[in-house]
Parts: sequence; C-alpha cells; structure tokens
Amino acid sequence: MVNTKDKKKSKLLIRGKSKTKVSKRKSEIKVPIQKIDNPFKIIKNSLIVIKNNWLLFFMILLVYFLLSLVLVHGLSLGKNLQSVKNLYVHSDSLTRSTNIIKNVISSTNGTTATANVFQTLFAFIVTLAVIYSLREIYAGRKVSFKNAFYRGMSSLIPSLLIFLLIIVEFLPLLIAFVLFAYFFGPLIHINVLVKLLILIPCLLLVLLSCYWITNSIIAFYISSLPEMEPFMALRSAKKIVKKRRLKIFSRIVIFPIILSIVIFIIMIPISLYLTVIATWAYFILGLVSLILFNSYMYSLYRELL
Repeated sequence: MVNTKDKKKSKLLIRGKSKTKVSKRKSEIKVPIQKIDNPFKIIKNSLIVIKNNWLLFFMILLVYFLLSLVLVHGLSLGKNLQSVKNLYVHSDSLTRSTNIIKNVISSTNGTTATANVFQTLFAFIVTLAVIYSLREIYAGRKVSFKNAFYRGMSSLIPSLLIFLLIIVEFLPLLIAFVLFAYFFGPLIHINVLVKLLILIPCLLLVLLSCYWITNSIIAFYISSLPEMEPFMALRSAKKIVKKRRLKIFSRIVIFPIILSIVIFIIMIPISLYLTVIATWAYFILGLVSLILFNSYMYSLYRELL
C-alpha cells in the first residue's frame, strides 16, 4: 500500500492530459526545498520496494541475463581462473583473491566493440523498464512484466538524449584525469609550483563535470515521465537540485561506492574457494547491481520532490 505522502508525490510523476495540450509551465515540476534522507535510509526504502515486488524485478533480471549471456558473451564467460589462482598460490589470501577478481572483471567485459555496444544498449533498455516499473509501483498501480518493457520504452528518445548529454559532461573529468596522469606521471619532471598550477585547472574541470552531471542524472529520471521533453526535464532538474547540489551529488556517488565494496567482499570467498563459479557470480552481481542502482536513484529522486 502507498501512504498519503506517496500519493501526493505520485501526482507529480505523471503529467499531461490525453485530450488537451499541456503547457510547458504546467508540466514542470514544482519543488519545495526540504531535507533529504540519509543514504542508508534511501537504500533501505529502495530494497523494500524490490523485496515487495521481487517477481517483477526477477523477470526483468532474467531477460537482462539472457540477452547479455547470448548476445554479448556468446554463451561463454571467459578464461580458466584455476590457472590464475595457481600463479598466486604462495601469495596471501587478499592478494590472491584480488588478482583473481581482476581477471574475472576483464573476462566479463565485452570482448569486441560490437559486444560493448550491445552491452550498453541492453543496460539502457533494462534501466527504462526498471524506471517505468518503479514509477507505477510508487503510484500504487499494478505493473506487468510485459508493460515494463513495452510502455517503458515510450521515453526512449528523451532519455537517450539526456544519457548522451551525461556522456558529454564526463569529458571535463576525462581531460582532468589525462592531464593529471601526464604531468604527475614518472616521465615528466617539473617542480612543485608548476604541479600546483596544473592541479588547479584539473580540480576545476572535475568540479565542472560534477556540477553538470548532478543536474543531468536527475533529469534522466525526470525524462522518463509521459510527455516530458529533454529541455523540460533539464529545467525541472535544475529547480530540484537548486541549493542542494552538493548533498545530492554526495548521495549519488555514495551508493556505487557502497555497492562496489559489498560486491568485492562477496567475491573474496568465492574467488578463493569457489573459483570455478567466480566469473558467473560476478556476472550475475553486475546485472543485479544495475537494478539496485536504479531503484536507489529513483528513491532518491522521489525524496527530492
């Protein structure tokens, strides 16, 4: 059941009338400034939603699993990890497991450019299906597995445009890392003052990317709303993050960090004692992570309304 607060919030999630043209002014989201829950409470809420609708998300995960396994990996998941394990037989457990996990990660990535394109495409499609499902669940409506994929794709173009914008907004961050790696690498010998002068624009580039990305990630979830245009989503997101950008950004980045730590902890015993299934375990954890991340982000997005 959805409480009164959720019902009020759900009214903001769907805009537009079927018979009349809705003005842009009415479609934009009005945002009251309010306190944002701590990340762990948001994580808890997102996990409760998945738990209460586990069958729907399991079916979405199953489709994602089959598409990735067949069309990205060709029914094969990589190399002989036992030989890798034998190379580090005299190392301590942490070193041995870390090196096995590194090989697991490389073997679960797409082996060709085409495979990587398919991998990104499937992740994007599943993301839209999950977002649609979450929107319907929070609004108190029943959602079927079929509609998650059929109706969830209705926002494909607006969401894709916002996604491409996010990729572009990562460019300053990429430039900063390239400059840092070049000037602070072992091949370049310059004095400390010059390094500090180079570090300042690098930090500014990183901050610029973070500033842009915070707004656009929220806009991505807004763009999945019916009749929502990309520029309208960006304007609404700008209002949402106003005066709260740093807090929102911290909550965006903390979940991937926590999730990565949890996956690493799970993979340590698997890589040491169940090496034969380590690649499969990491592959499945990666698929599950996408659903968990989108559930967390959608829960965060609703907290901002």
